[in-house]
Amino acid sequence: PYNYKDILNKDDLKIDYGLYCIYGNHATSGPETLLYIGKAWKQTFAARFRQHADWIERECAELKVFLGRLGGTHNNTEQCNKNVIDAETLLIYYLSPPYNSSSIYDHPKDVGGKLILNFGKRYKLPYCV
Repeated sequence: PYNYKDILNKDDLKIDYGLYCIYGNHATSGPETLLYIGKAWKQTFAARFRQHADWIERECAELKVFLGRLGGTHNNTEQCNKNVIDAETLLIYYLSPPYNSSSIYDHPKDVGGKLILNFGKRYKLPYCV
């Protein structure tokens, strides 16, 4: 896992993009709760996390951030963009993180029977969604 400042300062993350999960303390769910799922697409993780600074810096406990990259053989930018959006939508709908406000209540209709497999250090994410 990374912390917020790691992501802002790590050079290779300034040119990297994909999905991310933020874990921290939650008043009703307790410690190490999945708080937020997001995507850094057409911008780097570092750029996206600067947009979260207002709430991340107010958190009372250290946050853990896990970064994910899209696997597969697609070189088509438009298809990759759709896959990242679909993956984020499915994960938010399935896991309902408390800090996400979109994609929680509406069943994702345009995902085309996609399956998300989480490999590596997936922490509390299910292997398959």
